[in-house]
Amino acid sequence: MAAHAATTKTRPLNIMKAGKHKFPELWLDVYVTGTPFEQQQFAELFVRGRCRKAKTPEEADLVVFAGGDDVDPALYGEKAHYTTHFLRERDEADKLLYDLCLSQGIPMLGICRGAQFLHVMQGGKLYQDVDGHTGDHNMYDVIEKRVLPRISSVHHQMVILNDRMILVGACSGKSKVRHLNPTLRDEGSNRDVEAYIYREPCIIG
Repeated sequence: MAAHAATTKTRPLNIMKAGKHKFPELWLDVYVTGTPFEQQQFAELFVRGRCRKAKTPEEADLVVFAGGDDVDPALYGEKAHYTTHFLRERDEADKLLYDLCLSQGIPMLGICRGAQFLHVMQGGKLYQDVDGHTGDHNMYDVIEKRVLPRISSVHHQMVILNDRMILVGACSGKSKVRHLNPTLRDEGSNRDVEAYIYREPCIIG
């Protein structure tokens, strides 16, 4: 980590406004996985934070694992639920990229599927199918201890909280049924994980 961190930008962190949103001036070289459409979406987001596109992961200060198909349940020791659809080629490509980032100490950011994939790479498990996470809802910022309104969700798989992660964002009462595999499920109100951090390696989901 230290060797790579020494190459990152050291400009001061400022907040700039873009509409109703605030973007930190990050000044990072960012490499984004996923389809050209996903890459364009994230490029539009990161350019507001004064970031540049990294041509290769090795040149990046941050590698972003974007959305897409579900994560193969075999990677976390489960059989696939009937709602689970995955591409082994995507999992294999992301695994190679993850190993590269891990070996070179490159920080990783996971969004949607990317957050679920990086959690699985840390030995975590997923709920394969949950209800209540299509549309807007509130999220509780555990670090700042405040409610963030109208967070957008479009996922049916979800990270399961464990002792290694630092919980950053959660919501309560959205999911009522959470399938672990084809035969096991949890029911009732739950604290659903929306955002997390793994300090070692440096991962934000």
